[in-house]
Amino acid sequence: MLPQGSIEPDPEPRAHIPMMLGDCDLQAGLNSQDLSVAATTSVGMSTSTFVTSDSASKPRISASMETTGMSFPVWPDWLDWQEINSTSSTPPELLANTLANPPDLETPNMNTPTAADSSSKIKITDPIWAELDQLYFDRVHAICPIIHRRRYFALVIQNNHTPAQTCLRLAMQTLAAAMSAHWCHLSEQLYSETRSLLEIQSQMQANPRDKVPLEQIQTWLLLSHYELLRVGIHQAMLTAGRAFRLVQMAHLSYIDTPGGDVQVSNLVSCSSFSSSASSSSPSSSFSLPPAFSASLGNESSENFVDVEERRRTFWLAFSFDRFLCLQNDWPLTLQEETARCFSQTSSLHTLAMQAWLTIPSKQISPRLPAPEENFQNNQPTRTSFLHEAVAQTGPSTLSPFAECIVLATLHGRCMTYRRSYATESETGTREFCIHQGWLASAVEKRVQMLVPSSAIESDPMLLFTHMLAYRAAVDLSNTVQRAPWRTPDQQVLAATYQNRAAQAASEIVRLAQAVPYLGPFKAHPFLPGTLACAATFLSTHAGRHGGDYDGVQHLLQVLGELQVTHSLARDSLPTLRIQYTKG
Repeated sequence: MLPQGSIEPDPEPRAHIPMMLGDCDLQAGLNSQDLSVAATTSVGMSTSTFVTSDSASKPRISASMETTGMSFPVWPDWLDWQEINSTSSTPPELLANTLANPPDLETPNMNTPTAADSSSKIKITDPIWAELDQLYFDRVHAICPIIHRRRYFALVIQNNHTPAQTCLRLAMQTLAAAMSAHWCHLSEQLYSETRSLLEIQSQMQANPRDKVPLEQIQTWLLLSHYELLRVGIHQAMLTAGRAFRLVQMAHLSYIDTPGGDVQVSNLVSCSSFSSSASSSSPSSSFSLPPAFSASLGNESSENFVDVEERRRTFWLAFSFDRFLCLQNDWPLTLQEETARCFSQTSSLHTLAMQAWLTIPSKQISPRLPAPEENFQNNQPTRTSFLHEAVAQTGPSTLSPFAECIVLATLHGRCMTYRRSYATESETGTREFCIHQGWLASAVEKRVQMLVPSSAIESDPMLLFTHMLAYRAAVDLSNTVQRAPWRTPDQQVLAATYQNRAAQAASEIVRLAQAVPYLGPFKAHPFLPGTLACAATFLSTHAGRHGGDYDGVQHLLQVLGELQVTHSLARDSLPTLRIQYTKG
């Protein structure tokens, strides 16, 4: 007799028992690798829904990548060429059985980074990867010139990519897809996958002494550019902030300081798609050549490319910081060492500001980027420092990227100066006029140094740089208008700045005629901000300057063509149209 409360067994076997036994046979037939993958999936450490190819060109995650007490899985072979319609990472062999007999699993950890759900079915093949690579260098590299093309393609065909290199390639593909009407539907999922893997990699670096891969910094920068284009400036600012802090942690500002190679090599591993291509250990660190700033005679072309990539990464972050803050007058993160608290004593204040404007500190030590031809062809060359370029006279001999950095620096100084003046008393009016004159002279000199070029219709960095020079004059006029002018002489000075700004805004209108030839997919991410700045000025002062309404209408038309691809254009258009209607 059975004990009280027990359940009697069924006299006949249940109908579903043979099915269960068959399922057990099926499970037993799985090899240990499939089981390990399934186990990894059950704890929420999936590599998400990203698809790769069987060729050597697909990105892979190093098996050495580890988290606390757990190994990060390699890219499973069954992920190749699967149609993506969910975030499940269950192998095809287990999928049908899992759907028929769902296991009793614990609730997944919602904090685990995963790719975003996608209702569309996509398939990425080798030709698509190749086309995205080509699109990146055709449309993105001109505004983010930080990757050496030949080294990149040399490493793409290898299988020993580090996690940071995998993230960087995904970020490059994300931006390339966003710059394409044909593949833009892939950009959101590529972005989600990149961000997911990057977050996991960032969580692994718990030790403050861990090296910061250069590729990780570059990935954050590229993702912030993508967010500026597609998401919005506030999200781009948050993501860029992580890149800026990594730049500081990696001591990239010490690249060309004598002995600075020691500081940098202690934090930065191999450069992006660089020495690992020819090294048996892709994660081995690379030390900068000693006293690089002193001599280039003994430097190899490979070392030049390594250092140049670091320089370009620093300067891209440096200028990106200034352009982001320029949109909303936010404080800078990557400060110039000269942006110190000046003495309120008039004489000391004047001397300090004069030194700041004419002989900037050499603490920002990286030399300006080399010409693109030298960089891509591994031809070492010596470029000037930032303070040397600012003091340069005559026609500009800098590359568009280097010239853009100089103008970004001037804009940053204008913002810093405007913020410091807002805290001064009215007795500082005289110093304000002097300092404003120095800034105006520096801006005017840069405008005169710009050389007209027919390439402006095909080079997005060159077009943006020319517009940026004229925008500085508009910003200086806006600063003057905020001052509490009292005397007739001061009012005359304000009118002078306003006339200069009107001429500069008209030049921006003229340059905007080249935007349609360039196309929306190649336009610089911050180009709409400069167009909006000129349109705002012309709308405000349209009654005083004949023909300005036509200029505003043209700028609004160009912004309308950019609003599909650029979030800054979408954000600024409604306000500008209201201003134009009221004017």
